[in-house]
Amino acid sequence: MSFATCGDRRSDEWIRKTMIGHGLSWLKRFQTHSLVRQVSGMMAMTVLGQGLYMLAGPFIGRIYAPEQIGYFGLFVSIWIVLGLFACGLYDMAIPGARSDEEARRLGGASVLLGIGIAVATGAGLSLASALGWFGLGVFPLWGGALMAAGMLVQTAVLVAQGWAVRRDEVLIIGRANVLMNGLRSILQVLGGLLSPLWAMMIAGEALARIAQAYRITKSRIAPGARLIAWDGISGTLKRYRRFPIIFGPAFALDSSASLLQTAMVGLLFGPAEMGQFFLMRRTLDLPVAFAFRSLSDLFLARQIALARDAPERLRPFFLRASAVLAIAGLAASLPLLIWGPELFHLFYGPNWGVAGTLAAIMVPAMLLNLVVAPVARVFQITEKAHLRLLPGIVNVAGTLLVLWSAGHYALSLVETVIGISTAICTQYAVYFFVGYHAAGHVKLDGVLSTRKRG
Repeated sequence: MSFATCGDRRSDEWIRKTMIGHGLSWLKRFQTHSLVRQVSGMMAMTVLGQGLYMLAGPFIGRIYAPEQIGYFGLFVSIWIVLGLFACGLYDMAIPGARSDEEARRLGGASVLLGIGIAVATGAGLSLASALGWFGLGVFPLWGGALMAAGMLVQTAVLVAQGWAVRRDEVLIIGRANVLMNGLRSILQVLGGLLSPLWAMMIAGEALARIAQAYRITKSRIAPGARLIAWDGISGTLKRYRRFPIIFGPAFALDSSASLLQTAMVGLLFGPAEMGQFFLMRRTLDLPVAFAFRSLSDLFLARQIALARDAPERLRPFFLRASAVLAIAGLAASLPLLIWGPELFHLFYGPNWGVAGTLAAIMVPAMLLNLVVAPVARVFQITEKAHLRLLPGIVNVAGTLLVLWSAGHYALSLVETVIGISTAICTQYAVYFFVGYHAAGHVKLDGVLSTRKRG
């Protein structure tokens, strides 16, 4: 063996060890990066939570008739829409409040508003049920009490989640969601075995959300400290009034479009078809919605940090995060695109093949929903918050056009859902672009960032 050959081999060995060493070092830094760790943890818990709930799917699909699922879907759609406003949107201000004491006052204001809003919404549903307004005569008068209880539960969840984001402990939200999904699956199946009615599903939903709120509030988000304060609430309401003023109309537009889609499918095609539509939306929305909410909480915490330290990195952050979510979402949704009817028939039972066809049509809309997650909460820290109205306007206008066309031209259920999917896709495309633009005008703690991005 020549010295040259030996030296070359030693050199190759040194290069190899050096490269492997640098690679392992980079991998270790990547794995310990807080954002990467939180994203991976949140996604893992979302998968676990959804897996627990999906395990109940074959039982729920065979225990409850499509009509009962339809009534449950209408009630839950109303609950979800009203639940966005359970705290008057003041809960949104908790993560970015100037001090913990201010955040506690926001918590107190949210609770007081939540009590009043719960009573009002419960009374409103009972009145609409008694008078048969908006097709709500299908619900009994005591449905209003059930709605009020659900709104109070949602108030507790929103305040607790606001504190978790403030403490940058968003993984607690993920763990609470796992608990909630597991309990919901058990309670709804057991309730259906006792009596396969929509009210049993609502009861299981409400009890599971109580456990979710309890799990978050008993965590380390504020050890030894209060989450709410009752002094100085009036001044706090005035200081943070931009949240309901700016975000209220946007949320109302978004939520009214979603409610319109479910309610109008029921009015146009009947409660059984509404059940098919809702089960499809529930199947797609649950993983996407929990991932969206959980990741958007995580991204908000990251955005606040970037807005303070390096605002020029916000836009590149959005692009990278959205690209990763698009690839992951597409890979996960391909089986549904190809075998939607077969999968629903196999999983939920012989009554749900139509829901599988509708699911394949709605996959692009749900995928874009996930892609928007990184920019969804940027409007809370920008002076361009009014742009948040645009996606809602697009969604409502598109939904009304589709539903008018369905009634005027006697479109089939499949044709109507194609139109709804197109309207939602357009909404999320607009959502992403206006969010990306708003990221160039960060406003944190009342001070506009002077560092401009191109």
